[in-house]
Amino acid sequence: MKINSHYTTIQRTKFFHTFILLLSFISASYLNPDSMVSLILLYIVFMLLYIILKRQHNSFIKKELKYLQNRDSLSNFYEEHGCYVRVNKKFKINYKSKDFINLFKNNGISNIEENFLDILDRHVKNREIIRTITQSIKKNHPFKGLIELKIKNIPIYLDIFIYEISKTPLQESEYIVLCNDITKHVFTERELKNHFLVDSLTHLPTRLKLLDDIKNIREKHHLHFDTLLYIHIDSYEEINEFFGIDIGNTLLKKVSIWLSKNLPTSNSTLYKFEHNNFAIFITDRFGYTSLEKYLKKITTNITKAPIEARNTNFDISFTIGVSRDREDILKHAYLALKEAQRSKKSFKIFNKKFKEEKKFLQNIETNRMIKNAIKKNLIIPFFQPILNIKSNKIEKFESLIRIKENGKIQKPNDFLEIAKRSKLYSDLTKLMVSNSLEQLNIIKYPISINISIEDIVDTKIANFILRKVGQHKYPHFITFEILESDKIENYKKVETFLKKLKALGCKVSIDDFGSGYSNFEQMLKLNVDYIKFDGSLIKNITTNKENELVVKTIVSFAKELNIQTVAEFVYNSQILDKVRELDIDHAQGYQIGKPMPLAQVQRKLN
Repeated sequence: MKINSHYTTIQRTKFFHTFILLLSFISASYLNPDSMVSLILLYIVFMLLYIILKRQHNSFIKKELKYLQNRDSLSNFYEEHGCYVRVNKKFKINYKSKDFINLFKNNGISNIEENFLDILDRHVKNREIIRTITQSIKKNHPFKGLIELKIKNIPIYLDIFIYEISKTPLQESEYIVLCNDITKHVFTERELKNHFLVDSLTHLPTRLKLLDDIKNIREKHHLHFDTLLYIHIDSYEEINEFFGIDIGNTLLKKVSIWLSKNLPTSNSTLYKFEHNNFAIFITDRFGYTSLEKYLKKITTNITKAPIEARNTNFDISFTIGVSRDREDILKHAYLALKEAQRSKKSFKIFNKKFKEEKKFLQNIETNRMIKNAIKKNLIIPFFQPILNIKSNKIEKFESLIRIKENGKIQKPNDFLEIAKRSKLYSDLTKLMVSNSLEQLNIIKYPISINISIEDIVDTKIANFILRKVGQHKYPHFITFEILESDKIENYKKVETFLKKLKALGCKVSIDDFGSGYSNFEQMLKLNVDYIKFDGSLIKNITTNKENELVVKTIVSFAKELNIQTVAEFVYNSQILDKVRELDIDHAQGYQIGKPMPLAQVQRKLN
């Protein structure tokens, strides 16, 4: 209802109730009482209707004024801060901001006195967007989207937001169309993307571009099987390390040129992957026989064509993994490459029987399991008893890491190597130390905890361990077992850390002693309290005289230094008897007891 027609209705109502009042006075002497009452009631009805309409009219006026004030405030705000137009439901422009006028005029659109959709219709690249906007408005839904306009073959990108502004019953629907020119941002994003899609050294497309190309070809050819070659330059790391990065880069450029000239088909594309890896994506139908012939050709020919760099000829060889699968083509080519390297072949074509695929998938699942265990703190210490040979009593327990997932206990052999490769090992160490010390508060019995040289030289982990031990009630119950490394390079840092541990009351042991770089000098320099023989020396000690001699020598030397000895892998009574015979101080293994959770330890101690 328009405001003028509403006002006319009010005036007519007022006229009728006034007319009835006059009629009542004039006819009072002629009408009977019943007719008079009816006339008065009719008057009252018209009077009440007049009052209601009058109040309604005043309310409409207030709402209209408030709406106009809000609209003007909004208009003033956008006039200062934004590029917008106000349009009606048919998109006829009611108002244009200065920024809106300048945006279109600066881009060569002079006629903007018309319908907003007509402007878009003349210049928009994708006409489907107009239909989408119209449908959104019909359903009273706001619209937000990116629109590409083509003006004199120059693309303009507008981020459009359309929504209905508050209205009154006296006004028709009106919409705000916000237009944000993001052309510069779009071009910047494209330049950035192109930077990652093209290798700066060889100017070849990268792995990301290959992924885009694989996706596009799959959308066009649903049943087409393509071929991917994953090419690795052998011994490149050694060349790069010995001759320098400049020589290495020169070789990569020249290899890329050589491969470009030796592509298998006209519809083949060469890509540069990270480090010394390339890939060839073949979108032609390429038969198995032709593929094998090509692989033999390039792996043979590259060895016959030394690459020259700074007056030096370098012999180059390739190892190639190939996949011809519809799905996971890149992953399978990589697995084929790994299989070729493992079997020391020049190339391998992916076969689902490869063990690498299963191992690859298992590693992914193990990595997920470790991350989940760290996130939910599912790291659980199991405790294996250590027997004092002389007293024949359990003297302490070694805290061994376990992961509990879905009710199953995962042993360290199942996840530690993956944790090291995926850089999750330090998180496991911290949780293992924290949880072991918490459980020490419960059992109040000596325990030993394993740490590595890598943990000690990592300042964050080392400080974490020292802080935790410093806050603990029973530091004199703690022994830290250090896994013997092939070589301790930073003796000073390791020695300083161990001195701090011993100052707090802890003891120190060298674990797996006798494996790798067995060095008596370590015992002297690190001032350890225990050495634990490597299991490989103990498990065959009853049948291997050399092992027995090595252990006997170490025991004799340790006693001279007043260092306690521990034999692990004592899994039967014969080995335990031999350990007693050699005067080893402690024994650990299945013959003594298997690793057990906290509850079993408590029962054993009680």
